[in-house]
Amino acid sequence: MDTAEIKTLLKLEILIKVVAQAVDATQRGQLELAEKGFSSLDRIAESEPATLLRHVKPLALLGLALVRTKQGDQEQERSLRERAVAAIDEDCKNIPLANFHYFMGLEFHRLQDYRNALTFWELALQHAKPETDPMLVAEMLQKTGECYSRMGLGEYAAIPLRAALKILNKVPEHPWRPATLLTLGNAVRKTQPAEAEVCFREAAEMHAAKLQYLSAAPAWVNLGILCAEQGRYDESLEFYGKVLRVRENNAATPPDKIALLHNNIAGCYRRMKKFDEALASVNRSIDLFAASDAQRAYAYSTKAMTLRDAGRDDEAVAWFRNAIAERKKQASPSFEAYLDDLQGLMDALKRLGRESEMSPVEKELADVTQQRDSIQAAQGGGDIAAFAGGSVLMEVPKAGNGDPRTNEEIRNLVYGLAGALAESGVGRISGHITSPETRTLIFTGEDAERVFEFLSPLLSSDPFFSGARVVVRQGDASREIVLPMKGTAVN
Repeated sequence: MDTAEIKTLLKLEILIKVVAQAVDATQRGQLELAEKGFSSLDRIAESEPATLLRHVKPLALLGLALVRTKQGDQEQERSLRERAVAAIDEDCKNIPLANFHYFMGLEFHRLQDYRNALTFWELALQHAKPETDPMLVAEMLQKTGECYSRMGLGEYAAIPLRAALKILNKVPEHPWRPATLLTLGNAVRKTQPAEAEVCFREAAEMHAAKLQYLSAAPAWVNLGILCAEQGRYDESLEFYGKVLRVRENNAATPPDKIALLHNNIAGCYRRMKKFDEALASVNRSIDLFAASDAQRAYAYSTKAMTLRDAGRDDEAVAWFRNAIAERKKQASPSFEAYLDDLQGLMDALKRLGRESEMSPVEKELADVTQQRDSIQAAQGGGDIAAFAGGSVLMEVPKAGNGDPRTNEEIRNLVYGLAGALAESGVGRISGHITSPETRTLIFTGEDAERVFEFLSPLLSSDPFFSGARVVVRQGDASREIVLPMKGTAVN
């Protein structure tokens, strides 16, 4: 690589930092700021058609698509995403920067285009340096597995997820572990249900032990699904009831979370052959979903299967068609669910003697099957190095520490702390995870005690960290500190 190419690559690294800032602004709801950032990147890409900087274009277009998603403009989101895909060429995939591929994967992932996200998560892993930031590698492995899982390809998902857990198990209190366990459980739920149940129960217990019931709810939901599939209906409904109480008692719960839960309850009643109860639950689910929410496909499918099992095939046909139409709107629908709906539609049509309507459905089923079979398992991830450094995890309660600052002010505090730590050369921030009950800051470095020593003056003086639970871990050894309230001295 000559001097000019090196300079261009350095410029590209700077532009990727702008991408990171604009993506962050989108997540914070600062859509005008994000749009300005992504639009400026698009203009730079247009002005540099002969250099590496042109490859910022798909990042900019995907970013604008994320903004349109936040604005509820699905048509523009789809158009921008398709333009981004068209702007990707082989040279783009050969860029030797892990961060470039990371943000490509992240933007596709947040747009729920899991198939395209997979390509870039794997490229990011190929360029990653596990010895520098193994937690970032664990995140990318987890995201790779999640892509496969959401596409209904559990057999592929398990490989990168188990690799992620090899790293995260070295830091058992890491907040990414429950999410990774949940995704692995879903990947193996139908093929290895005993392993799935262990994953779900461990994830639930990690949160429940700290009375974080909103965070434990997804694991309880998955246990409900597993129990229903095994005919353990009383246990299933007990888990669902627990989650319903937790979510309905929290005013901040999004309606789609309640909607999905009622859909799961309907699925349990369907298996119990309590069709009236199942239809009542699934109708409530459909009513709660926003008209633009692609997750409605799951409720439509549950209603279709319930009507089919109740012997009401004529009505089932209409609802299978509704479910299929919703799946077609999704960037990367679950192959498993899509094929189940197509097969269910064909079976219902056959029982009704409507063979003349089956030919296009058979063709669609063959096409979707071919698409599923064209997906390859990720090549990387199985031999990723385990985490060998130190870590400091700070779990800060969202309520009760009396800190009056806005979310924006708190984010600035976190970024300032991360910048100071990086400048010191002692360590780095590896993540900032928000759950319903807590915020967890994740710091890594060669020596965990040195990282903690550097952070301690701020921890002892800033009221934001009042009552925080801090875990300092080096290898297999760890110690836990609960910080005093109102910024009194750290012991």
